[in-house]
Amino acid sequence: MEHRTCKKCGEAVDSNATFCGKCGLLVGDSNREGTTEQSLIILAQPTGTQNRRSISSPQQHIAGATTFPVDSSAAPHTPFPQEQPRRHSRRSALAWCGATALFLGAGGSVAYFQRDTLLRRAQTWLHSTTTQTHPGIGTLRYRYLGGEGSVGSVSWSPTSSRIASAAGPQDLKGGHIHVWDAFTGQNDQVYARHTKNVQTVAWSPDGKFLASAGSDNTVRIWDAHSLRTLQVWHTSDTIWEVSWSPGSDFLAAAINDGTVNIWNTQSGRSAYTYRGHQDVVYSVAWSPDGGKIASGSWDHTVHIWDLDADHAASIYTEHDNKVTAIAWSNDSAFIVSGSSDTTVQVWNAATGQTRQVYREHNGVIQSVAWSPDGRQIVSSSADNTVKLWDPTRSASTYTYLPEGLTPWTLAWSPDSKFVATGLLDGHVQVWQAR
Repeated sequence: MEHRTCKKCGEAVDSNATFCGKCGLLVGDSNREGTTEQSLIILAQPTGTQNRRSISSPQQHIAGATTFPVDSSAAPHTPFPQEQPRRHSRRSALAWCGATALFLGAGGSVAYFQRDTLLRRAQTWLHSTTTQTHPGIGTLRYRYLGGEGSVGSVSWSPTSSRIASAAGPQDLKGGHIHVWDAFTGQNDQVYARHTKNVQTVAWSPDGKFLASAGSDNTVRIWDAHSLRTLQVWHTSDTIWEVSWSPGSDFLAAAINDGTVNIWNTQSGRSAYTYRGHQDVVYSVAWSPDGGKIASGSWDHTVHIWDLDADHAASIYTEHDNKVTAIAWSNDSAFIVSGSSDTTVQVWNAATGQTRQVYREHNGVIQSVAWSPDGRQIVSSSADNTVKLWDPTRSASTYTYLPEGLTPWTLAWSPDSKFVATGLLDGHVQVWQAR
């Protein structure tokens, strides 16, 4: 049987073969049945990448690889071009790969190998089409095993590099909160006073205290250094999220029974209960100026209200499904909200006017957070991606693909340079966002 030599890898190839069995290069008649080499490698060479330079993605950084193309002319915070950028999802890319593999199916085992090659090329291509704004963006700085089970909440101290992360087993029997240094993992302390899963943990704005709550129907205030419990409040249902007032004198809690409870952290007494929602209240956030509280509910709405009113000052109704996450801008002018409808929406807190609707995620939005300096938004989704957004732009500026399962929760560093991401597999990843 006659053989030829592959021009790319030097492998000996059967003279009747169409593709190289080692590298997948087309070696047969390029006109046979209309097949061309370009149709097989288009995933590995998207339009416009020929002149891009390379830096490493988070995963490639660890392995020492450098195959992450980026537009060398891109500068931070410059307006997008008028032409709307094309969006690509991992789901559509893998579907494309499947179709190509079916086209090559007549090749038997070679077709199977080619499909595997295209899958890898598709993943590389998805990285290469991400807009980069800084050479170090996406660099993984530290990976921390946050505890048994999934990490349901992370919070970064506003005054230091310490992170608090809450995790719990799937059987809901207990949950621990770890307090550790974001870049070394050292000084690990464990708060273990909750009897069921901890759903939320939050630093006080002065960095002195932590509030935690969860499936044991209790809210606990404790000293961030000694871990001594200072206050304990009981509710009738699971608490999904807590939020401090800017002065640390009040704490708001989003509760599964559809209410938002407010406590005075000094006296320990209940200050107010908001009952305006028609379903589970899953998220709550106090405005940075202290004037308003926003609450997101499974009734598809976000309510904005204050302690002196019995009803919402305004209600945002643009989501088509459960509201799962909310955050304020640093000037208290805007709110970003995420939903089971897979959108991230930015809107004016005073007028309710929508400013941006981001539709690049393909799964439920798990968490959103606005950077302390107001320049970026980060969102995590059940599609296993974390995206960075510039609130003035109409598309994401970076997509982070965490090494692990679904990214549940997010927190910004005080200097807005890093993001902590809590994962379903129990890890917390700290990576560079600027």
